[in-house]
Amino acid sequence: MTQGRRTSDFVKYGIAQSTPAFAKEGDYLPKKDKKQIKRKLSAAFELPREIVLNLPVINMLGNEEVGIENYKGIVEYTAAQVRVLTSCGVIKIIGQELILKQVTAETIVIAGKIGHVGYM
Repeated sequence: MTQGRRTSDFVKYGIAQSTPAFAKEGDYLPKKDKKQIKRKLSAAFELPREIVLNLPVINMLGNEEVGIENYKGIVEYTAAQVRVLTSCGVIKIIGQELILKQVTAETIVIAGKIGHVGYM
């Protein structure tokens, strides 16, 4: 039990306090450790990384269409720019006459004259 103890007590006795006081023992892992475990499980069971890690999949059809799977939401939409939120950050599509051709819960397709696609 860690209540009532000072941090110096843990250092003095060589005990590392690895979980925050509000977390239960055993249900706290740093975010990067969780990601590393998921990567290893994906490789071991031959599961697609984009599904296990919830990574976006970006498909381009020339400079006319961009499809993004596993997106979280639309941040901005104009005829010249579309910003899409994903688990890896915001993807920015710049072009001309951009339209949202298809929007579903898992996939978004942007059509028009695509000039640039990149992460912000």
